[in-house]
Amino acid sequence: MNSEQIRKFFADYQVVLKRVEQLEAAMRIKSDWDTWCAALRERAEFFRTEYAHMNALMRSVMPEFAKEEPALDDDAWNQLQISMMDFYRADTHDLALLMELAKILQKHYGHSNNLAAMTDVDLTLAYTNLEFSRILREPYGTRARDYYRKISVLSRNFGAIKEHSVHQAIVVAYANLVMSCCVLGSVTMEEAFGMWEEMKELQASDALAATRESEPDVGRLLDIFTERFRTDAYALAKSFDRTIEAHTRYVPPELISRIEQITAEYYEKLDKPEESTADMFQIITSQCDFDCETGRRTADECWKEIHTFFRKTKPKVKQLGEVDVREIDVISYYMTCLDALISFLVETTMPMEDKKRYFREYQQDQDAQKKYLDFLRAWLKDKDYVALAYMTGILPIKKYGSHSALNMFTEYSMTDPGDLAEYFGFTEQEVAALCDKYQMNFEEARAWYDGYDLIAHRQSGDAHYSMYSPKSVVEAMLRHKFGTYWNQTETYEALKIYIQMDMGGLQDAVVRMLAGERVKINTGTFSNDMTTFSCKDDVLTLLVHLGYLTYDSSSETVTIPNKEVSQEYVNAISTMNWKGVMDSVDASRKLLEALWAMDADAVAAGIDKAHEEVSILQYNDENSLSCTINLAFYFAREYYTLVRELPAGKGFADVCFIPRRLHQDKPAVVIELKWDKSASGALAQIKNKNYGDALKDYQGNLLLVGINYDKTTKKHVCLIEKIQK
Repeated sequence: MNSEQIRKFFADYQVVLKRVEQLEAAMRIKSDWDTWCAALRERAEFFRTEYAHMNALMRSVMPEFAKEEPALDDDAWNQLQISMMDFYRADTHDLALLMELAKILQKHYGHSNNLAAMTDVDLTLAYTNLEFSRILREPYGTRARDYYRKISVLSRNFGAIKEHSVHQAIVVAYANLVMSCCVLGSVTMEEAFGMWEEMKELQASDALAATRESEPDVGRLLDIFTERFRTDAYALAKSFDRTIEAHTRYVPPELISRIEQITAEYYEKLDKPEESTADMFQIITSQCDFDCETGRRTADECWKEIHTFFRKTKPKVKQLGEVDVREIDVISYYMTCLDALISFLVETTMPMEDKKRYFREYQQDQDAQKKYLDFLRAWLKDKDYVALAYMTGILPIKKYGSHSALNMFTEYSMTDPGDLAEYFGFTEQEVAALCDKYQMNFEEARAWYDGYDLIAHRQSGDAHYSMYSPKSVVEAMLRHKFGTYWNQTETYEALKIYIQMDMGGLQDAVVRMLAGERVKINTGTFSNDMTTFSCKDDVLTLLVHLGYLTYDSSSETVTIPNKEVSQEYVNAISTMNWKGVMDSVDASRKLLEALWAMDADAVAAGIDKAHEEVSILQYNDENSLSCTINLAFYFAREYYTLVRELPAGKGFADVCFIPRRLHQDKPAVVIELKWDKSASGALAQIKNKNYGDALKDYQGNLLLVGINYDKTTKKHVCLIEKIQK
């Protein structure tokens, strides 16, 4: 293989990347609706099919590099290194390919004296391992740290090194060690501070001074990164502290004084007039955050300082008709500051009532919202320079007054996805293919991440899509483990704020959905924001848009979509004053074990306890009884698919537990419920109407359960039988 063949391979690869750019550009060209949808479909199909093409390209070159001694001359090796660094510097690249190139070149240059080449290799390996560590954690984080550290120690001979690329790599290595590796947990805070001290020593050295004129970019980068660590030291410490559970690490108390010292040095700049307004706001917010967390000042005192500065300096947005494109930086800054204010409130330990008060102050600032939306309308509506505006966000466009600020938009949302329904996440077919590729159980993937039922209403008929959360599916495939990955992007605190609101019937609705029920809602009253709520339906509609619920437009009902999100509700409720609900969930494991043991008295007693604890429910019919049963058996979702009103024999079985594929050793269960009748009558109905036929494949490992609630004694009675072959 010669240099021309290597060059051609990467040229072909670039053709693919350029085609991606073309498809992306086509999405931004002004056109009619059908043309734009066709472009969207072409883009999606390209991504689905190009995988095979890229594999073919790989097979054309990689076998040669798999040999113990690839047949390459010096020109070919040089071309390969050039290609690697071009990929390293590119905005879009293939991390796996980049890492493979670095490994090949590492083997080739490993015993040479080519410092520049080996430093390029180490830098590339450090970068690719660092990126993989963001998803896969170890051992990639440790590898990234080791490669960066190998490069950084070259600073001891900085003056003797003549290669400009090596000088650059040293600075980049230090920056990633004290910032990225620290946040990701492969470098401790003590180590990060030590390396920062090394950066300062290099910054002040004669060796660096000698290069400031000939290599101005190196000195400038070192100055930037050294100062950035100083300004962000406390934020880094907080980020590191949030990895306690993942890395079993902590920020040692002795570091607090050091953090205090170096941040104080920077915050002295507050009194200097040359600081820009943006810098000043960032400094004040960071200082207040630090003071609040360390107890120097109360959260309320800190807030008042931030509040005063914001009010004094917030940009004056021109009225509608006077806004032009040049104003975008002003508007962007205004909204950034507003976001920073809200983030401060979320992060502090301020009492919830005070937080609510301040949240209302800004999130209900109708004047600010109107100015911002008027700006967008004046900027985008009927403008010749706008071909297509494509905006994404959590919520539909906020409306105010008697008109919509952006009424020229067509909206696609979780409650009305339209023709874009299939693009809101991974389809069932796509997840099935991924499970096959990564050898993961599709049924488990469905239980964990499915449940977002979207409908596209078309002339040819409604198209139904069962959508999966992309983030969670990708995490599960790469880690080869089903689990809760939702909280890596959205914490349970966000959910907690909304479900604990004092809205009539809201708690009852949440409990019923936790038990697997669907709840009727009206989405029409929702104000398209996160603060204006007139009833429980508004809160539930917001939770649909946030992904915490799924909406069925046909029945106008909502429910919790899957096991992952359900766990987020449990996490949120566990910290709230919903003790009865949590007690029922916690006790559900023992209740399930009692069912398996056919201990009817223990099952009845467990349901009695769940009924007493979940006093929030109106307990007056079989529907309420069914809700209590499903909540009491919450833990059964670990092993079963729970189905209500399953068609069976001559009627519908009230509740059925169907073992998932991984748990075929567990018995299937058919439950019939009675209200103020008899458990024996419930059991007889299962047999007489042949409800067990729906689960005939489980004959010999099938439990029939009759449960009755006596409204006089306020007790449950349970009878259990096992079907023999």
